[in-house]
Amino acid sequence: FQTLHGRRDGIALKPDPTSANLIIDDLGLPPGEIAMLGDTEVDLQTAAEAGMLGVAVSWGFRTVDVLLETGCDILLEEPLALIERLG
Repeated sequence: FQTLHGRRDGIALKPDPTSANLIIDDLGLPPGEIAMLGDTEVDLQTAAEAGMLGVAVSWGFRTVDVLLETGCDILLEEPLALIERLG
């Protein structure tokens, strides 16, 4: 991970893309080259609002069906799949 942002005073909560946009600024990359991993609809909505790649993980809070219905660019079924995708 190059940068991480959590909840901050004065920054709107997800799905508002403000925090994601700060990450984009920190990295200095086009949003489409940045992956946001998440396990909820809100995470995927945030990624979409910021123009990031939405990567859903199936081992979190929501079912695969919910994640697919929300829309994701990539669905990972296990943690090691992330390493395989990056390799």
